[in-house]
Amino acid sequence: MPEGAILPKIFFLAFVCAAQGLCADYPQIKSLSRGDVVFRQLQEDIQRYHTSRSRGEAPPPLCLYSYTLTDADKKSGVTDFLDLAARLTLSQESIATLNRLDKNLSPIEGKRLLLPGVPGIFVWEMPRGVLESLASWRDREKAVKITIGDETAFFFPGERFHPVELAFFQNRLFAFPLDTQVITSRYGTRVSPISGRTHFHAGLDLAAPKGSRVYAARAGTVTRKEHNGVLGNHIVIAHSGGLETIYGHLDSTDVTLNQNVESGTIIGRVGSTGASTGPHLHFEVREKGSSRNPESFLPRRIKP
Repeated sequence: MPEGAILPKIFFLAFVCAAQGLCADYPQIKSLSRGDVVFRQLQEDIQRYHTSRSRGEAPPPLCLYSYTLTDADKKSGVTDFLDLAARLTLSQESIATLNRLDKNLSPIEGKRLLLPGVPGIFVWEMPRGVLESLASWRDREKAVKITIGDETAFFFPGERFHPVELAFFQNRLFAFPLDTQVITSRYGTRVSPISGRTHFHAGLDLAAPKGSRVYAARAGTVTRKEHNGVLGNHIVIAHSGGLETIYGHLDSTDVTLNQNVESGTIIGRVGSTGASTGPHLHFEVREKGSSRNPESFLPRRIKP
């Protein structure tokens, strides 16, 4: 087929069927180059979207393509997710939310990715993890409902990450260390429930049932796993950028000293050890040895 030629209509309709979940296979991009006819079709779809947007017209139909990073593309400079988004002239959130990647440094080598011909955000009916939960504030009545595999997603053409979503995606926010919790004491000056005296509380107290799973809030290394009379059983995890997180009053621990953990790794269980009046997690953040307000590092609920 000559350079710049339009693909046959029947081939284009196959893309639409794929996007609507009507067939299991998606047209495959074998190379991120103009010599690849499917890559050219993707680029034409993206350009068609931008043209329609500039004219105030409705976006074109959503078409999905598949791609796996090749050695040839790596040699040409595409080595990670950010390079791929730049080469495709697609927003990072378009690729990330479709492929359920929760970090901008998520590895893509050897991973079969789906690529949308229309930029936007995909919100999954059954969210996994913090980023997908954050995205679920959007009004699904305004979205295009699609089926991918055996799961349902809602597509919002042209949408971009909310600043909170973007901060989490760029690894500037921590994940919550518990599935569910109630904040019973915030960071700052308070009256101690133990001594009755005013003192500075350097963390967040998160009430949860005894035995609830405690997760690492970010990838890092377990640098301390100790017991004392104040924090009871507690764990300290060192993270990049001079940050540390502390998890206190644990009933039990599930990690070893010097163990490398990922965000979301189960590190222990909620307890009431040490100076505690009931089951809860004391969660603390330190930056270069100084305490910081944990709430400034945690995702906040996004209001529509």
